[in-house]
Amino acid sequence: MIEARAAAKRASELDPDLGEAHAALGFLSLYSNWDWSAAERELKRALELGPQDSNVRHAYADYLLVMGELDASLEEARRGRTYDPLYPMSHHVVLYHALMAGQYDEVIVEGRRMLEKFPESAGSHGVIGLSLWALGRYEEARAEFKASWGAESDAYRTFTEGFNRAGPKGAAKALADRLVRIAGVRTDSAVTIAEWYALAGENDSAFQWLETALDARSAFLLHAPVSFQFESLRSDPRFESLMRRIGIPRFVK
Repeated sequence: MIEARAAAKRASELDPDLGEAHAALGFLSLYSNWDWSAAERELKRALELGPQDSNVRHAYADYLLVMGELDASLEEARRGRTYDPLYPMSHHVVLYHALMAGQYDEVIVEGRRMLEKFPESAGSHGVIGLSLWALGRYEEARAEFKASWGAESDAYRTFTEGFNRAGPKGAAKALADRLVRIAGVRTDSAVTIAEWYALAGENDSAFQWLETALDARSAFLLHAPVSFQFESLRSDPRFESLMRRIGIPRFVK
């Protein structure tokens, strides 16, 4: 991250009107420094300089997402896609922002349409699967996870065994336990582990891994306030305390 920031800063110094450099600085300010005002300043400048740059639009969409402006973030993601419709990631960004905005039907329809155009985009199956899971359509979700992870993968076998043993919560717990076993001292999976524990109803374990994510300053932790996986945690005082410590403006009183 330090090297990336230095490169982006140098690029903006060499060419102050380079939108991509300001977008990179804004993105890093958001996810690495948790500096909301710098992120907003740099990303708005990037939009002024490159209004038709899909990467700039998608970076600003992420800022809006973290700020809790879900409808606006999804609209920015859609707008970014119009400027680069042949790039699979442009479509995937829309799917992710639609998932965060709770537009699960859109994810399912758009995701399947995307896979017709870009069948190699297996990761889209995972986003579709999460949307189906959020809607309680667990069997359909399992089919999407199978397509995403692979039928013979350890992850899918573990998930299926847990599902057969104890239903959706059993599947979520089995997967979370597996991720813990393979994580070791790594913290890059902390938010994902917390998500599956939360879906399993294992709230104490979920908070333990959210704390690990906070210690590691995990970028995806910034999405926790809007991720459906953490819905069961939001009424717990520990969740708001965690958000205040991150410093997300709407949680700081």
